[in-house]
Amino acid sequence: MKKIISILLVVVLVFACASITVCAEYEYKLESNLLSVLETIEDDFKLQVFIWINDTVDEELVIQKTFEQCGLTQGTAKTKEEVDLYQRTYRNIKAQLYEEYNNIVFEKMNVVDEDVIFFSQLTPSFIIKATKSKVYELAQLDEVVSIGLHKMPLFPQPEHLYEKRFLELYEDMIFSETHDYDELYYHHDENGEVDWALIEQCSYNAPPWEYHRVFKGRVFMYGDHRPFSFRYGIYDVKEDKFYDIIDDQFDYSKYDDLEEVFNTFNFGYLIGDSDSDGVLSVMDATLIQMSLAGLTDLDDVLIDYDGYFNGFPKYISDFDCDGMRTIMDATGIQMKLAEIY
Repeated sequence: MKKIISILLVVVLVFACASITVCAEYEYKLESNLLSVLETIEDDFKLQVFIWINDTVDEELVIQKTFEQCGLTQGTAKTKEEVDLYQRTYRNIKAQLYEEYNNIVFEKMNVVDEDVIFFSQLTPSFIIKATKSKVYELAQLDEVVSIGLHKMPLFPQPEHLYEKRFLELYEDMIFSETHDYDELYYHHDENGEVDWALIEQCSYNAPPWEYHRVFKGRVFMYGDHRPFSFRYGIYDVKEDKFYDIIDDQFDYSKYDDLEEVFNTFNFGYLIGDSDSDGVLSVMDATLIQMSLAGLTDLDDVLIDYDGYFNGFPKYISDFDCDGMRTIMDATGIQMKLAEIY
């Protein structure tokens, strides 16, 4: 009997060591934010993870074909109608190229339908719910490049309470094949009822026309995010209305905690946040100075198309939004921290 128990213990130990080895071998595919959370959750807890797979599509070829089909060039497309035509054509071409490959990889992932949050037709990516063991299983697939955390587990899980209403009002305005709707946060009144919800609605951008703007110190990307011009809006439950909140005319004072929600969960890039830690600090200014001195490289490009986006920040570190990274950006951050302006 003791011999059998000893054999079983050895088998268990070997299996455990093999599991640890497998996890360690593929951990390089797991982003740091995901790794830190995996250490804290129970085995059966399902995280929302973003999975990037090998990209088989030649982006330059897609852009070339798009221009050809539209009869446009980067220099000739000036009107909103021409840009909209370009974006629609780009999405259709890219969706066709990705469809077959994404479907093949999705089959290999062996994910149940109820755990699928988003299946992209325009990028080599998926968003799913997965347990700790499933994350490591997916990391072993050759096609998987990286896996990151999509939402913190303490973040309210999307229930899509108001998506039906959203589609009733705006179905004619969005492109359903690339529609990505989510409910990111629910605010409750004194009676515990939801009185407003933070909504994210987007369709993927078609480069090179990826507009963005800085609002309340954050960079928000714009593509074809109808009806919200820069991706984010709220649904006012009592008024039964959706509002675009990246708008100077929007009254934030009517919605308690909305700005705090953006600060807490870091929606949009924080302009000047060179080290991507979610806060503006002296280190951000220091990194800019080191970059200008050639002592470090900053990988923070927002728009990689020169000459088209004058007056917009090209880098996250472009604090003064003049399209360049200069010593004035470091100085601006220091003055902001010192509350000089």
